[in-house]
Amino acid sequence: MDSLLFFLSYGHNNIMSRHNKSDPMTIFATHAYLENGWAQNVRLTTTSTDITTIEVDTTAKAGDTQVDTLLPALSNLHS
Repeated sequence: MDSLLFFLSYGHNNIMSRHNKSDPMTIFATHAYLENGWAQNVRLTTTSTDITTIEVDTTAKAGDTQVDTLLPALSNLHS
């Protein structure tokens, strides 16, 4: 696992800021807080600006960034 807790954001010093944002990124989380509450075994794919797919009750695949818990990040309201 890359980290115990992962906030999905494009902010400073997180997995997304270390990723080449021109390439899609896939993240597998054992636990994720989604729109309808907590979900297990979640795999999501992102582009530089959007979440493009969310799969629930799935398995990790080779090349996925794996985390234990995935939470939505707070919005950047000061910019």
